[in-house]
Amino acid sequence: MTQLAQRKTRLVFETSSEVRSRGKYRQVIFAAEPYAAYVRLKGTKQRLPITYAQIYDLAAKLEANRVRAEKKAARDARKGGR
Repeated sequence: MTQLAQRKTRLVFETSSEVRSRGKYRQVIFAAEPYAAYVRLKGTKQRLPITYAQIYDLAAKLEANRVRAEKKAARDARKGGR
């Protein structure tokens, strides 16, 4: 497996998602770096760092919650049919 230690160019994504901040809707900007990523809103200087491990943990929790909700909905549907 190849490890990315340095990049000569920055990898930045401007998403189509918008968040309301300070009375305006602003685009979410995601900047990927070798050991962490940064999320910020377009037009602001505040950068919020997040590690790739944190991103994975959050995605795993969201998936577990989704599966749990599907099972609960199926269980409730079976109980409601009686």
